[in-house]
Amino acid sequence: MEAVGQAAAVAQLVGSTSTVGLIQRIIRATETARQNKRECQHLALRVSVIWELLPRLPLEPGLESPLKELGKTLGEAHKLILACQKRSTAGSLLKASRHAHTFREVNASIDSLLSLFPLIVASRLGRILPPDDHDGESITLTGPPPSSSYGSLQTQPYEDGESSQPWETVINTLLSSREMSDQVMELNALKGILVDANAEPIRLSYPFLSSITGDFSQEIGRGGFGIVYQGDIGTSKVAVKKLFISESFSDTLFVDEIKCLLRAKHNNVVRFLGYCADTHGKLASFNGNHVMSELPHRLLCFEYVPNGDLRKYLKDESHKDEWKIRYQMIRGICRGLNYLHGQRVNHLDLKPANILLDACMEPKIADFGLSRCFDEGISRVHTKVVRGTVGCIAPETINNGEITFKSDIYGLGIIIIKLLTRCNNCDFENWLTSLDMDHPRVKSLAEIAQTCVQMDQHKRPTICEIMQKLDEIESM
Repeated sequence: MEAVGQAAAVAQLVGSTSTVGLIQRIIRATETARQNKRECQHLALRVSVIWELLPRLPLEPGLESPLKELGKTLGEAHKLILACQKRSTAGSLLKASRHAHTFREVNASIDSLLSLFPLIVASRLGRILPPDDHDGESITLTGPPPSSSYGSLQTQPYEDGESSQPWETVINTLLSSREMSDQVMELNALKGILVDANAEPIRLSYPFLSSITGDFSQEIGRGGFGIVYQGDIGTSKVAVKKLFISESFSDTLFVDEIKCLLRAKHNNVVRFLGYCADTHGKLASFNGNHVMSELPHRLLCFEYVPNGDLRKYLKDESHKDEWKIRYQMIRGICRGLNYLHGQRVNHLDLKPANILLDACMEPKIADFGLSRCFDEGISRVHTKVVRGTVGCIAPETINNGEITFKSDIYGLGIIIIKLLTRCNNCDFENWLTSLDMDHPRVKSLAEIAQTCVQMDQHKRPTICEIMQKLDEIESM
């Protein structure tokens, strides 16, 4: 009798209007979410899995506890999606992702509970059986089904109503189909950003980025902070930078880089498309015991720039006589830096390797791993840790850790010298002797480069002053 009472309680819970109503409200609320739309849709996909599985549950007492826990989780899911109904006034990507951790917890809770169903049922029945012990009554859900936009997976029943698929197969198939749906949604969102120049960057999942890069098999570049991989999204390509995660890794630098990238929207700056900040559990051995550790994944997604970087260009002997192209590169790099400084972004790692070239040889400033965003009224800061590339770091930064916008001007001067001399490893003591100083534009650009690499930062021009001189050169 006790077992029958428990089974009746389970049946009441599964068929209760509160549970069904929650599922329906979650699905409907997702359609009108204004923040974290993709995360809300992913959550709705998991809820639709629950919708499809509940009618298949046998009236087993062992399911009572996980079903009650599931009801609580659905309530949390509904509150979370309701919190996303208000439009973000700031419109900031970082603020829009403030619920990301909660979304992960709710999704993980649902997945965990779903995984219990086949274990409990399999221990008693092996697979789904018709509820013969309860007068042949099956559990049904009342009300309209969830939105069809979240897909459906139907199992083929036997003639006696028994499911043709084992429980684990049903759940795994449903979850894998939802994961595939998640990736399709991300793919379409990323494609949409590529064709909309005004679209904001989005949060991307680690499985999706792993998928489009062939499990990170197509390396196209690497630096001191990470490796860049090619990602294929249909007929288009993207670049995915996977950051190195060392013991000294800090999310502060990652967030700082994203802040700078969000301000950097210019034709001569590589376009930022999205980011990944997933963390996965990993079983590890510690002091002879097995412990669960967290494995962070930090990645950035950018537009794909097909012609490599400026360093590679300067190595190619076939480009030696392309003065007009090199002149336009100098102008393009200066335009990009002028925009960045106008947005209060200090790049701090300007060098040929961080200047990418698109299909039309238009330069794009890349790699904001060391960049700083300066607040209004702040023109200089000091650092105890000097980072950068030897030969391109400004003297005042090396000597006393001082960082100003003039620090970027020093790196710009090095780039201009290398473009003028057509050489990566030019003689900085005698570089002027290799130039045709009878050429008006060459002479004027050489004078600009000379002032940019002054040891005294106060003698270097601002980027605005350089742009004025470039306009004068253009009229020559």
